[in-house]
Amino acid sequence: SKYSNWDICWLQRQCAWNIYLAIAESGGQTDIYASKYTPSIDLRFVPKATVAPSVGELIVFNSRFIHKVVKAEPSGKRVTQNGMFSPVPINDKEMIAWG
Repeated sequence: SKYSNWDICWLQRQCAWNIYLAIAESGGQTDIYASKYTPSIDLRFVPKATVAPSVGELIVFNSRFIHKVVKAEPSGKRVTQNGMFSPVPINDKEMIAWG
């Protein structure tokens, strides 16, 4: 591949995708914050969206933004298939994907 030996750090735009195969009785949702990471960030003051999909749903979001999974209760059962994709910066006409 022409992209062998690459490092994803040079990618400026990345998206994550998750398909939900099983969800917990409570918890397990994804919190996506409206900010990229900085060492001094205080998440108490950053707006967030909470995504709580049903089984079989797909979510896609900008993975450069801070995100976390809320602890699943009581069994911790949360099963997803996921991956990432990004346009190739040198031409924006090609995509690369990994997962």
